[in-house]
Amino acid sequence: MTVHGSMVRLALVVLAVPNLLTGLWALLTPRSWYEDFPGTDLGWVSAFGDYNEHFIQDIGGAYLAFGVLLAYAAARPTPSLARGAAIGFLFFAGPHFVIHVFVRESLSTAGYVGTLVPLGFSVLLALWVAAQAWRLTAPEPPASRTPAGS
Repeated sequence: MTVHGSMVRLALVVLAVPNLLTGLWALLTPRSWYEDFPGTDLGWVSAFGDYNEHFIQDIGGAYLAFGVLLAYAAARPTPSLARGAAIGFLFFAGPHFVIHVFVRESLSTAGYVGTLVPLGFSVLLALWVAAQAWRLTAPEPPASRTPAGS
């Protein structure tokens, strides 16, 4: 594997871990996730509406699914799988980020910025993974041939 391929694997792990942890937390202890996420007493989830255990566990399942997919792509890397995992994740993370840009609800300034930084980072990192995975599969340009006797 190339240096770029190793960096793609590392980036996939960086994306996978918070999704796995968030998903497990929301699935196993939805009330705690609602009240305490991300664990810094900023109230990132509770600021956006009433507690709904079913909805929180559904979201936990989505985070867990993306975490598993991203971790699998890191563990069994192929450019196609890395690209697919990153693009699939972007269809979740991109809109999630945009929504948080425009919907602040009752978040403090620290809470608002605190949501945007990791969400924006995950979008940029997933875009980078997709681009690198595409690059790893791009065909090499044909070697230039010089005419004999030149």
